Amino acid sequence: MSREGYRVVREGLTNTLRHAGRVRVAVRIAISPRALDLDMTNPLGSSTPRRGLGLDGIKRRAQALGGHAEGAAKGDNWQLQVHLPW
Repeated sequence: MSREGYRVVREGLTNTLRHAGRVRVAVRIAISPRALDLDMTNPLGSSTPRRGLGLDGIKRRAQALGGHAEGAAKGDNWQLQVHLPW
């Protein structure tokens, strides 16, 4: 599971750099006896949004492990939330 969590964080950071540029990213990792929860938040970029495969890949990876992932703009920020059960 730690490998999958690492991959999600890596993809989230790659997406941030690609879409928002060099901005500050807050990463929260919560580990419980039942799940690994990841929360990444960064300011929205000033560039025109582009469609890529990163978020879809994260969602598929989470679903394959019985979890879920959601990424969306919330105010002036982008937030990615991923739940991966053990």
